[in-house]
Amino acid sequence: MLRKKRKAEPPTRRLTRVMKNKTTAVAAFIFALLLVLIVRLFYVQVICQDFWQQKAVAQQLSDIEVPAMRGTIYDANMSALALTREVYNVIMVPAKIQQDSTRETIADELSVMLDVDRDTLYQQTTEKNKQYRIVKAKIDHELALKVKQWVEVHRWENVFYLETAYKREYPLNNLLSTVIGFVSPNGEAQEGLERKYDETLSGIPGRMVVAQNNSGDKLPVTMEYEYAVGAQDGNSLVLTVDQYIQQVAEKYLSEALETYKATNRGCVIVMEADTGAILAMATKNDYDPNNYLEISDPTLSEQIAQL
Repeated sequence: MLRKKRKAEPPTRRLTRVMKNKTTAVAAFIFALLLVLIVRLFYVQVICQDFWQQKAVAQQLSDIEVPAMRGTIYDANMSALALTREVYNVIMVPAKIQQDSTRETIADELSVMLDVDRDTLYQQTTEKNKQYRIVKAKIDHELALKVKQWVEVHRWENVFYLETAYKREYPLNNLLSTVIGFVSPNGEAQEGLERKYDETLSGIPGRMVVAQNNSGDKLPVTMEYEYAVGAQDGNSLVLTVDQYIQQVAEKYLSEALETYKATNRGCVIVMEADTGAILAMATKNDYDPNNYLEISDPTLSEQIAQL
C-alpha cells in the first residue's frame, strides 16, 4: 500500500512559528523578571521600610548633641566650691585642605599657638576623608580669640571652627576635695558629691539636627530643615559647710598629722550642735580635683619617684 507523501511546510510559516516561540519565551522571561523586581520592591519599600528610612535619615541629617552646663556647688555662704566654665574645642575639617603648602603652614603655626605636636597635627591635615577632627580641646576664651583671628587672616573659615564646650573647675583646689569629688575630662562624675548628685547637677543635653550633604557638611537651607532642642542646665547644690571653718579645720588637721607623725589618714568633722548641720569635714591626705591624677603629698610623690 502506498503512503501519501506529507506536504512540506512552507518556509514562511515555519519562520513565523519559530519567531512566535521566541517571542513567547522572551515575554515569559520579562514577566518573570518584572515579577522578581516587584517582589523585591515590595520587600524593600514595605517590609524593610523602617530600616531604610533610618538609614536615609542618618545620611541626610546630622544629629549633634548640645552639652548642658553642670550646676555649681556652693558652700553655706554661696561661695563656689565647684563650677563650670565655658571653653572651646578647636575643630578642623581636613577634607577641605587641598594643598600641601596649606598643610605645612597649619602644622608650623597652629602647633605653636596651641602647644600641640607638629608632626601629629600635620598627619591630621592629610586625612582627606575626615570631616571632624579635634585639634585642641577646652581652650580658654583668650586663646580662642587668637585662633579665630588667625583663621580669619588666612581665610580658612571653611577649614576651622570653634565648638563650645564646658570645663569643670574647683577654684579652692584641695579644699573639701574628698567630699566634693571630681568630674573627669569627658564629663563623667567620679567621686563624692559630684557622683552622688550627678543626676541633679548634670542637667539634660540638647540636640541640633541639621541637613547635610554626602560629605557631612551643613547645607545652606532654610530653617525648616533644622530642629533644635535646647539643653537644660543642671541644678546647683548649696552645702552647710562653711569654707572658712573648713580651711581652719584642714590647717590644724595637717599640723596634727605632721606633729604626731600619723601614718594613716586623719579626719575632722565640725557640726552645728543645735541643728546637726556639718560645718566642716576635713580629710588628709587629700588631692587637687583640678589635677586628680597628680599626687598632692610631696613626700609620697618623692617615694614613688624613687621606685
